Amino acid sequence: MTAPHKAFVLALIYGATLAASCSDISVGGRAGATIPLAGTLAQGSVVNTSGTTSPIAGLTVEGSITESMRWRLEPGLRFHGAVLDVAELDITEDRIRTFTNRIDLNASLVELPVLLVWTPSRRSSDAGNVRSGKTLEPYVGVGAMLALGRGISWSDAWRTTERTAEGESIFEGTTSHHQSNFGSGLEVVLASGMRYRATEVFEVSLDIRLAQRLSSIRIESLGIPRGISELNLPTTSLLIGAGVVVRL
Repeated sequence: MTAPHKAFVLALIYGATLAASCSDISVGGRAGATIPLAGTLAQGSVVNTSGTTSPIAGLTVEGSITESMRWRLEPGLRFHGAVLDVAELDITEDRIRTFTNRIDLNASLVELPVLLVWTPSRRSSDAGNVRSGKTLEPYVGVGAMLALGRGISWSDAWRTTERTAEGESIFEGTTSHHQSNFGSGLEVVLASGMRYRATEVFEVSLDIRLAQRLSSIRIESLGIPRGISELNLPTTSLLIGAGVVVRL
């Protein structure tokens, strides 16, 4: 079992232990999308970089601290995707060589977020009472998240054109790579959302989160495509997600 998988299992054990020690517990799942906003993705002969919207999925374990404050633990997976265009030009006295490369990159992270969620509209008189009329509640949250590299894959289609006095030669090909355990990083998370208490035990939530990584996750491998000297995952991401929980 790799280190990220061990961390994921430990997070589940921690969440189960924490849940067992509390009386007001909700469990469920969460899914959504991550949108990269900022951060150097690649260095080298890169002429264009575009991030893609990628899925996120995870579990939710939540419990009460006070009437308006709750803790939330959400181990899960987050994915990143990007397309990179590389171009190189090498000119010598007797030769002109051009190289182009289009790279499709996909990375997955095991994320372990811990959030404190505050519901400003919830009063002690109606906390947990779905018959009070307050079935729709806004909330804000703040927390930290450990993101662990789990795996990355990329494929690239390259083309080399060489012109000499004798004529022109063209070489083309495709390659693919895969690696695991490529790094980790600590992130600060700010969240804002809305919770709908459909029944006494069933809740649905929708939120938007801004995740800012404090250190870049660098991808290192002997198989990094030509034209790329360094790959880093985005440092700032927008996470849009929806969750469903059941009160135990």
